[in-house]
Amino acid sequence: MTAVAPAPVSRAAALAVLTTTSLAAVLVFGSASALGVAVPDMAADLAGGASTATWVVLAFPLANAATILVFGKLSDSLGRRPLYLGGLVVFTLCAAVCAVARDDTVLIAARVLQGLCAAAAVSNTTAVISDVFPPPRLSLALSLNITAGGAATLLGPVVGGVLVDAYGWRSILWCAVPIGLLACGIGWWSLRHAHSPARSAGFRLDVPGAVLSVVAIVAVLLAGQSVAAGRTVLAAVVLAIGVVAGAVFVTVQRRVREPLLDLRILAGDRGFAYAASFCAGLAFGASGLLVVLYMQTVRGFSAGASGALVVPMGLALVVASPATGLLGRWVPARVLTTTGAALVGVAMLGLAGLFTGRPAVVALVVLLTVSGFGEGVFMASITRRVIEGVPADRRAIANGFRSVLHNGALALSTACVLAVVLGGGPDGYVVSAAALGVVGLLAALLSARRDRNG
Repeated sequence: MTAVAPAPVSRAAALAVLTTTSLAAVLVFGSASALGVAVPDMAADLAGGASTATWVVLAFPLANAATILVFGKLSDSLGRRPLYLGGLVVFTLCAAVCAVARDDTVLIAARVLQGLCAAAAVSNTTAVISDVFPPPRLSLALSLNITAGGAATLLGPVVGGVLVDAYGWRSILWCAVPIGLLACGIGWWSLRHAHSPARSAGFRLDVPGAVLSVVAIVAVLLAGQSVAAGRTVLAAVVLAIGVVAGAVFVTVQRRVREPLLDLRILAGDRGFAYAASFCAGLAFGASGLLVVLYMQTVRGFSAGASGALVVPMGLALVVASPATGLLGRWVPARVLTTTGAALVGVAMLGLAGLFTGRPAVVALVVLLTVSGFGEGVFMASITRRVIEGVPADRRAIANGFRSVLHNGALALSTACVLAVVLGGGPDGYVVSAAALGVVGLLAALLSARRDRNG
């Protein structure tokens, strides 16, 4: 299937596309993080109590991560605009359904559907931006979109807390509706400039690959959740299922004519970039959680005071992303990703050293800020490295695979750190921070590597 090359895009049209993707990032990541603070209120309000409230939060990321690859392939093959707009429209409708739903099953089902719709948009975002921004401005555009998502994730719990206290937890979902409608309105006009493939009756979705990828991703994420809950036997069984499904998936991809994931995009320098993204996600994923739990369980701080310590980390990430986007016009992406990953690794090793004593709060905040800055530098550059040289009809799947790796790493990092620190006492914090630091430095080494054959 050949692609229809988009006509040259004006700066105003490109900015409208960036506005659409940034609003979508605020919609998806902001509502997800805001609902996290509403769990106690949901548990008191819903018939299923804490169990239902947990699944209301968990159903979204599971459905989202599991289907990013599928929607990335559909986006490349069928076009960005219908998938992106369709995802935003249904996501917004589901937000309204969740806000009025009184049946637990309907509520969880709507959250699953929201996860699927978010995947339709998230898997498209980097590809959509790459379609309309020329290389000199692409790094800045990508970093601004990351900044929007990061700011929404950072402010989500704050705004969510205010809404829950004033109007109840359902108000968070109602607030998503006007944001979604605005994104849909702007996107209806602006996304016509995105990649649109030539119509072909020959496209066939790799259904076995799609099913296997979903099984593998869900199994690995559920294994991480089981470890965090102390169900190690169940975690081992589920993880084994995920590994087997993943191995069969790779075999299928090598044999089918039109695979879900073209394994050729994993070769050479891009393969090292993917591995670095996974390791960086592991290193950074639980860094804030580690300090919050340490301050609560070891130092006796309240949950609110402990949570406030990670705000500078989030602010550093938000500042670093656009700054890195500007630097990306002159500094190679390899240098930036390597530097960002190294900063995360060094910061985590520094935390490991501090946890051996009784560290000053300011020292912890400084290292968390360094870690957040490093993650901002890394994330603003790794997306550009992954899609450089990738044809328009493979960009969404190329970045979708990176998203799966990075998001999966964040979940695994959180689950593993919880298992270690809750079962290992004060020494668990030292071990966890040291392990995250080593993985961060490994991400830097992988990022710096060059394919000698490429």
